[in-house]
Amino acid sequence: MYRHDQNHINNMTKLSTILDNDCMLNLVSEFSRLEEKCYLDSAGAALYPKSLINKISGDLISNVYMNPHSDQYTKDCIDQIRCLVLNHFNTDPSKYTVIFTSGTTQSLKLVTESFQFVSTADENNQGSFLYLRDNHTSVIGLREIAKERNVDIIYISHDDFLKTVQTPQNQKEHEFDTSRGNSLLVYPAQSNFNGYKYPLDCIQNIKCGCLNTYLKKQLCAVHTNWFVLIDAASYVPTSNLDLSECEPDFVCLSFYKMFGYPTGLGALIVRNKNGTVPFLSIVALKHCFDVLKDLIPRAIEYDVMKTIANHTFYLAQDLYNQLCLLKHENGVKAAVLYMDSNFNDIKKQGSIVTFNLLRKDRSYIGYAEHMADLFNIAIRTGCLCNSGACQRLLNIDNKEMKAMYSAGHKCGDNIDLINGKPTGAIRVSFGYYNTFSDVDKLIAMICKCFVKIEIPKHIRIMNMNTNVTKSNNEVFENIYLRSIILDEEDNNLHNEIPRSNSAMYLSEIAIFPIKSCGAFKVTAWKIGPKGFEYDREWMIIKDNGVCLTQKNYPQMCIIRPEINLKTKTLVLNCEGMYPLSVPLAPGVMNAYHESTFCRSKVCTDVIKGYDCGEEAADWVSNALGISYLRLIRQSFEDSRLSKAGDIQLSLSNQAQFLLVNKATVQWLKNKILDPLFDDDIDSLIDRFRGNLIIDTPQELIEKEWKKVFIGDHEFRVDGQCTRCQMVCIDQKTGEKTVEPLRTISEQFAGKLRFGIYLSYVGTVSGSNSRSIQVFSPVEPVHNQEESPK
Repeated sequence: MYRHDQNHINNMTKLSTILDNDCMLNLVSEFSRLEEKCYLDSAGAALYPKSLINKISGDLISNVYMNPHSDQYTKDCIDQIRCLVLNHFNTDPSKYTVIFTSGTTQSLKLVTESFQFVSTADENNQGSFLYLRDNHTSVIGLREIAKERNVDIIYISHDDFLKTVQTPQNQKEHEFDTSRGNSLLVYPAQSNFNGYKYPLDCIQNIKCGCLNTYLKKQLCAVHTNWFVLIDAASYVPTSNLDLSECEPDFVCLSFYKMFGYPTGLGALIVRNKNGTVPFLSIVALKHCFDVLKDLIPRAIEYDVMKTIANHTFYLAQDLYNQLCLLKHENGVKAAVLYMDSNFNDIKKQGSIVTFNLLRKDRSYIGYAEHMADLFNIAIRTGCLCNSGACQRLLNIDNKEMKAMYSAGHKCGDNIDLINGKPTGAIRVSFGYYNTFSDVDKLIAMICKCFVKIEIPKHIRIMNMNTNVTKSNNEVFENIYLRSIILDEEDNNLHNEIPRSNSAMYLSEIAIFPIKSCGAFKVTAWKIGPKGFEYDREWMIIKDNGVCLTQKNYPQMCIIRPEINLKTKTLVLNCEGMYPLSVPLAPGVMNAYHESTFCRSKVCTDVIKGYDCGEEAADWVSNALGISYLRLIRQSFEDSRLSKAGDIQLSLSNQAQFLLVNKATVQWLKNKILDPLFDDDIDSLIDRFRGNLIIDTPQELIEKEWKKVFIGDHEFRVDGQCTRCQMVCIDQKTGEKTVEPLRTISEQFAGKLRFGIYLSYVGTVSGSNSRSIQVFSPVEPVHNQEESPK
């Protein structure tokens, strides 16, 4: 049976992943008027804190504010607040002007009513009104205004939009051409339905005409000037909008969704002039910003909004994960989620979770039956003013939609099921004042009323901004390095390599002959034109030509390939199987038949390869337990280049080499507080699959390097390595864990970067050696113009 003890829940869990309990208790005290109410509808309207109202009241009592047209003091206050608003979005009056409106809806209408679709030089040339189908209904309503303007009205679906705006354009942004018509695109920064974050880094691409092809399919004019209107109402309450990084033409928002007060006040951020303004409400905005900064510590990158974004993201992620795992006693999943992301990237997902509940017989529970009111939980239900997203994610076709309305359903009613199918969904949205206790209350209500199971103990660990003593006492002698037989050119290298006296030295070399399979560790190795020789030169593909990776097949790490330079073979090893040798010699490789399986994609690049034969195919298929796999070697003629186009690549994702600093790994290990994660330092290093492991006295220093010298070899730093879920795979067993990716995300504010990419430049000091060896000294350069000391 279900047991519910709220005090027990509060005692066993942290209130936030980002902010400590004292801070969260202080925040919660600002909303003591809620008493036992659990407010989970921040996307509908934010709550205002008690201290905000006190400050506004005190200001209005102490000062006299008059019409700004006649009172310079009030006018100056409003101008100052305009600058405050722009500063909040990381821009200034030289680029944008704030036009105060009654809210987002008025801002949207203002742009569409005043937008000049027709060319100023030729009235026969006009642009189009293009909108994302998953916009808020306020945007959908703009169609009537656009219709009155006699312009083409085009909608674009969620999938088509994402695909089209991410298609790169070769040409530069067109300068404004008065002979052309003007097209206006309206899309949300974040879906108000499920919190999906639409890309903002594509605006330049839009202005370059990436949507022209889509318009052409609609038989509309394509040679137009492009303008972008961003609906940021759902985005800005819990996310950082940086207008210095993305530069839309128009941004609209509502302040009550950000601060809970004042209502009836929004803004259109644009290079335009303004008219009469609601000056008393505008004056209140200064206190809104001030109170927010006072209440929220700058825990993430010294930024209030990034701190709020991370705090609310992890609350929503926690709820999402619990709902995904929630099952009835017969094993049937209890929740259907309507999301466009799986909460693995804060850049793509906001603090909203949208779902419906199922009974154990898989029938839907109508959202009107959620009983949330009985448990003092405030949530939002229905189509959430976003019929496009609702229809798409609930998989309701047009015929079904018409049938629902024919059956009497209308927006805002309590008809939640028609013929057993939901007409809408449940939306939970978090604000900075929410805690994990709110998540627990909701899960407790769901379990008590609908799932009828006992809630498992759910322990959360505070793992942000925790100072853990770092230890640099790890010694190189504990690292196991495998010596290999080198060919004639490297006979001067010995297995016993003297240790460097340098404070920074190369402690380990690893190559990965087969992409996504286990590492082959050596004491010395040759550098070729694509990186280490034989590094990621092979890949395993399915019968449809798709390359296998550990992301989807973590058991690939149990295949441990070796390169035997004496026998000139690739040796495949896997526990419980006999080793298999595959020839390295190019003469033998030419005998391999090239088949339809010999083309695949690696990071969008088409790869040409040679099939290694039936014996190798059977071996990898048996090792992984997957039928019809093939082992493919990259063709010697394949000239895959880096994104910059200046270096050759093997089958690696981004660069020729990946360097990992052991001190940084030790620092990360100390930050991981999950008691279930028990990797030693060597096992944790292995998860990052670096080619070059260095030992330094200090963590994180490699992030500032521009180039690095290792022994007699120079490397260029090509940026930090963006990490994915592969670092959560134990490279010995293939088992998945939540760490270390969770801690990386928390420590670096959602930026999943760890280790640095290197490209080979060449030898230095007149050396002609092609080999690099462990214990070589490491000398970084922080400025491109500098030389190593």
